Amino acid sequence: RHWTPWLREALQAFADDGVQDLVGVIMAAQETEASLARYQEAVERARGIEGAPRVRYVTGWGLSEGVIEAHACNLARTYARLPIEARASASLLFTAHSIPVPMAKASPYVAQLEETARRAAEKIGITKHRLVYQSRSGSPRDPWLEPDILDALDEEKRAGASDVVVAPIGFLCDHVEVLYDLDIEAQQKARELGIRVHRVATPGAHPAFISALADAVERVLGD
Repeated sequence: RHWTPWLREALQAFADDGVQDLVGVIMAAQETEASLARYQEAVERARGIEGAPRVRYVTGWGLSEGVIEAHACNLARTYARLPIEARASASLLFTAHSIPVPMAKASPYVAQLEETARRAAEKIGITKHRLVYQSRSGSPRDPWLEPDILDALDEEKRAGASDVVVAPIGFLCDHVEVLYDLDIEAQQKARELGIRVHRVATPGAHPAFISALADAVERVLGD
């Protein structure tokens, strides 16, 4: 949709090879217009070519046990690296991409994020945590989901926190928004505040995450 190979080119190549059916995996664990519907719409526009394959989508895998297990495993690894005295007192912030409030209200996005965070935290015995947001764009006059991660760090400092664990629950790999917003901006903010931010890894190639995707694809292929 945003870079090569373009959807239309890919679908044309499949059509030229005589492929009639495709399984589409949209790599977004939470469902909202920006993360799901726009990609499906883009695929449908690209299917305007002659002989375009039919596309069946893999859905509902974002809350699967494998995805939760991958997040929980990465959380546990981060906590294991904390200084012993910080493990019990560290604050836990789950982060996700902010979206416009009207878009959020029209989708299960926030509810799915909250469930993912709760289940992942419970797996390692943590009950106290918050969901915050990052990477907002658009007009500053438009309401987007809050609080922003930088504002949340301010709040944690005022509450007396010295260590903050930040888990990008709304992201599947370490792309530019994770690397810049958390590893550069949030770390800089933490240094200014005199606190430590410990960033949890995204699922990436974690075996439980990959297995969850494979299982979801197999269900579609079996229909």
